[in-house]
Amino acid sequence: MFDIQQQAVITSFNLPGNGAARIYASPDKRYAVVVQRDDNQVSFVDSGVYVEDHGDHMHEYANDPAMSNFTLSGTAPTHYTQHSPYGFIFNDGGEGITSSVDIFSDSSIGQGKLLASLNLDNAMHGVAKWAGDKLFVTRRDASITDTVLPAEVERYGFDGTTLTFEHRYEEQCPLLHGAGANDDYLVFGCGDGVLSIDLKAADFPGTHYPETADFGENDRIGSVFAHHEAAALVGTVGFPQRRLFTLQPGSETAIAEIALPDGTGDVAQGFTCEGDRFYALTNDGQLHLFSTDDWSLADSLQVVDPLGAESAAPQVVCSQMEDMLFVLDVEQQSLISVNTSTASIASTTAMTQPVSNLTWLGFADHEHDH
Repeated sequence: MFDIQQQAVITSFNLPGNGAARIYASPDKRYAVVVQRDDNQVSFVDSGVYVEDHGDHMHEYANDPAMSNFTLSGTAPTHYTQHSPYGFIFNDGGEGITSSVDIFSDSSIGQGKLLASLNLDNAMHGVAKWAGDKLFVTRRDASITDTVLPAEVERYGFDGTTLTFEHRYEEQCPLLHGAGANDDYLVFGCGDGVLSIDLKAADFPGTHYPETADFGENDRIGSVFAHHEAAALVGTVGFPQRRLFTLQPGSETAIAEIALPDGTGDVAQGFTCEGDRFYALTNDGQLHLFSTDDWSLADSLQVVDPLGAESAAPQVVCSQMEDMLFVLDVEQQSLISVNTSTASIASTTAMTQPVSNLTWLGFADHEHDH
């Protein structure tokens, strides 16, 4: 655990299991959600930083971090999504084990229990996404045997305790991977374009948008990023170096490429916490900031050394407190703070032990964060 104000590691925890871990923030940013797919386990670390509603005021707490005794043990937990107050772990399942979805909140983590679980028909590499006060879950029909990727989406109602099936969409999304939602649309990446669900229209209708001529034979949208303050979503194509495309369902240009500098590919990307900028860190070590109003390039700055073919990609997370991005230079083992308002590096801190991933925990516009 790294304290941003102190610019220092304040404590460390040994994780159970042996597999590599991905770290995310819980819905209300109190807990680190540690996903260990190879160990069939999800662990939680309490940052100690949280807010309680005391009726006439919000009371802030900043206690010592602690490892939670609460763990999940689904088979091959992989994709995690969250939208306050809920977090969702999609367990891919495996041979003879069907996929499932585990649902929790910051409050339920503290109580050591799930809010609900959903068992699906068969195994798949899927995702569950909360949008428009509904839960959208991927589905792989048993007739699909050449891939573990799903091709359909189902909608469920959820009242905090009980899940109710509502609808299976007829619109197909072969090789589905990646999902993102803003206030208006939920978008899934498909092998042949995107599947969009209108969150403002009655019955949440779905529309398939085909890929454009900019896509190669094996290109597909693999990840989708969204922010409630931005009208357009962003999809990535390719790996490990990516191209970026704006996704704007309902517009004349539903899918359009974002121009990156010639000869570069994107290796880390996302919206700033404020949503007014979209960042793309390219393999030449440059961080590019695009205005989400018109998708023009607002600023660029060098933040890490150019990456080689075998270099580990930097990891980036935004701060909920201020206009800052934190870039973890995995190769140099340093944490770089970037002020997105001034497009400048605010600080660089050497890590005192090997670090490969990061997330931001705390509460917005207050004094304590980790």
